[in-house]
Amino acid sequence: MYENAIVVPQEATYEQQGNIMLFKLGDDNKVVNTIVKVKASVDNLYVLESGVSSTDKIVATGVGKLRDGMVITPQEVAFEEVTKPITTMFKN
Repeated sequence: MYENAIVVPQEATYEQQGNIMLFKLGDDNKVVNTIVKVKASVDNLYVLESGVSSTDKIVATGVGKLRDGMVITPQEVAFEEVTKPITTMFKN
């Protein structure tokens, strides 16, 4: 059980040189590369230990197309929308 935990969708992260990273939305809508420390993985979410605060805005989708310092046109999406469980397409 985690109390007051910060969680992010795994889809919002990527791995680089062994670090789990994501993009925060910075000043003037520039994205900022940020290393996060993952405490646990629950379904399609990461429970974070550090790297993001509750007031930060993060890029939830499309991170593979971004580079540090790029200017984007963000669209705010409800947390519940980006954390919906992924439906199983194939079963063994």
